[in-house]
Amino acid sequence: MPVGTQHEFLVELFRNRPRLAAELARAVGQLPIPEGAEVHALPADNNEVRPAEFRADFVAEVGRPDDPAHVLVVEVQLQPDEDKRWSWPVYIAGTRARRRCPTALLVVTTDARTSAWAREPISMGHPGFSLTPIVVSPDVVPVVIDPRVAEGDPELAVLSVLAHGRSGPARELITATLTALATLDDDTARLYLDHILRAIPEGIASFLEATMRHDFKPVSDWGKRWYQKGVDEGVEKGILQGLEKGLEKGLEKGLEEGRATARAITLRLLRHRFGELPQWALDRVDTATPDQLERWSEACLDAPTLDAPTLEQALSA
Repeated sequence: MPVGTQHEFLVELFRNRPRLAAELARAVGQLPIPEGAEVHALPADNNEVRPAEFRADFVAEVGRPDDPAHVLVVEVQLQPDEDKRWSWPVYIAGTRARRRCPTALLVVTTDARTSAWAREPISMGHPGFSLTPIVVSPDVVPVVIDPRVAEGDPELAVLSVLAHGRSGPARELITATLTALATLDDDTARLYLDHILRAIPEGIASFLEATMRHDFKPVSDWGKRWYQKGVDEGVEKGILQGLEKGLEKGLEKGLEEGRATARAITLRLLRHRFGELPQWALDRVDTATPDQLERWSEACLDAPTLDAPTLEQALSA
């Protein structure tokens, strides 16, 4: 699914994982949403005629469909827009009337200026009746650096990189997020990676290189194809590098990066199977050809020990 703009992409994260709305609401701390509660997506239209100005970005229902405990109306807001201060109350009132349960407005922002604007109460003109949006600003988004957390919640991991990648622990964030991307389907992983690269254009190649050398293990079709292309042509890594430096460096640069990626993933597989590697194994990987690395990676999946004959045969072939 093509998702070109930042706004569309952020909304897509919620569509792919409705639970993300509840997780962010808990992070803000203003709503009594229990951890582990059921979360379902709802239609975002708040009017029978369904004009665009009364269509929320995303609506999530917390609790059982027949007995919802809360509804979260999610709006992604990249800049102040005074028209929203007229339409947001409609979202809340319409959704509350349809679902007949407590309803809250969750505004996701990407900068301090928009966050401050969104937090301003909206007066309805009736005494004691105003709406103060619950704002998810970048500083509220959890910092996800644990690969296990990222694997269980890829969308939160991606949002964490977007929120903290420029000012936080970039390498750790990207390491955890790449681990999560390797578990996703091809299209989703590429979509997420594309927007991560757009959000952190400077230094991303070195972060990716360092991360894949130590921690990246491809388990999805996307990850395996990336590995194979890196071994054979270096195209995938060349493209990633080209996003920052341009494609004028050509395939020669991509080939060398591909070989480095192949060595890094082979080491990751070997360490996963056999633990800490002796120096002779590190030396063999460092001097192996791409074909030998591919054969060794496949052989290590079934080899009982690091010095098994099947592994030696794979390197000697």
